[in-house]
Amino acid sequence: MVNMSDFLHSLSHVLRHPAWRNRRRPFTYAAIGDSTVEGVGASKPAKAYAGILYAIIKQNFKHATYYNFGVSGARAIDVLEGQTEQAVAVRPDLITLSVGANDIVRRTSLEAFRASLTALIERLQAETEAIIVITNVPNFSRLRSVPRLLKPVARRRIERFNAAILDIAHAHNLIYIDTFQTSTVFAHNYPEAVAGDNFHPSDFGYALWASTIAAAIQDKLTLLKLGNYRPASN
Repeated sequence: MVNMSDFLHSLSHVLRHPAWRNRRRPFTYAAIGDSTVEGVGASKPAKAYAGILYAIIKQNFKHATYYNFGVSGARAIDVLEGQTEQAVAVRPDLITLSVGANDIVRRTSLEAFRASLTALIERLQAETEAIIVITNVPNFSRLRSVPRLLKPVARRRIERFNAAILDIAHAHNLIYIDTFQTSTVFAHNYPEAVAGDNFHPSDFGYALWASTIAAAIQDKLTLLKLGNYRPASN
């Protein structure tokens, strides 16, 4: 897990660099995706992973701005058609994207999911210069809310969709966060990481998620502030 003291120290050092002080607009973070972005399961929106990640950034960059466009129940096509334009409009420096679970539950074909997600990423990269973080689908097959007989089927389908997410992340040079592996461990050993609905993360679960993303973006945030970061090309 990320050492928050080291993370904040690194960002504080970057803040003092002239390239950051000369920026004419605040650092902007946009979160897009499904119910985990909206924060279902958290006691309040600030306790969801996007809210926690913004709080980490805000401690060092007091003029940072944050937009959360996540919608519970959103599939990849819904994010593409209903959230992408909003995210592009705010000129984000950082975008986090979590999607896929609803496509699995609502039986979206793998081909349709892949096409929608690819189109979404390509538009974000064409129309923004943001660092893009994508998470895969947590292993909800381990949760009590999934009937025992359906658990093997659910796991296989999650793995197939996650393979597609990983392929797209690699092809577009995204920051990829493997929530499947961590959720598998924590759902079994730390039941308090799961909310009372037995499906979404709890405050604790979201905190773990946020710390993983914070560690993954630290180097690219540093490069961005120094003026040396360049977004991946399509």
